[in-house]
Amino acid sequence: MRIALFADVHSNHDALSACLSHARARGAARFVFLGDHVGYGAEPSKVVATIMALVEKGSVAVLGNHDAAVSDRDLRPMTFDAHTALDWTRSALTPEQIGFLASLPLSVEEAGRLYVHANAWEPRAWKYVSSAVEAD
Repeated sequence: MRIALFADVHSNHDALSACLSHARARGAARFVFLGDHVGYGAEPSKVVATIMALVEKGSVAVLGNHDAAVSDRDLRPMTFDAHTALDWTRSALTPEQIGFLASLPLSVEEAGRLYVHANAWEPRAWKYVSSAVEAD
């Protein structure tokens, strides 16, 4: 089965739609959304609605740090721009959509695969890899 992975959509519904179409055209039978579904972009409600509908049909979605911040599950320090975007995003989502984000797991293990947004060893740490040394 071909699996399509989506990460850091950040409320960009046009990009999400294009990538879903691309994946379907190439035979993807399963979709996995790896977090940061919201933040920065202009269409958080459309993005979350799309992901919610796909999860209802069996897709997988995990929590990202921006999703956690919108749903008040994780208020770690973020940049000023991120906070500004998240404040606006909260106002653009329905309570049901915020509840959906709040309900997402930090990780999903499935058929020998581990899906997380940030890092596998401590998903809630939201550790950024910012150098070649850290990537090693």
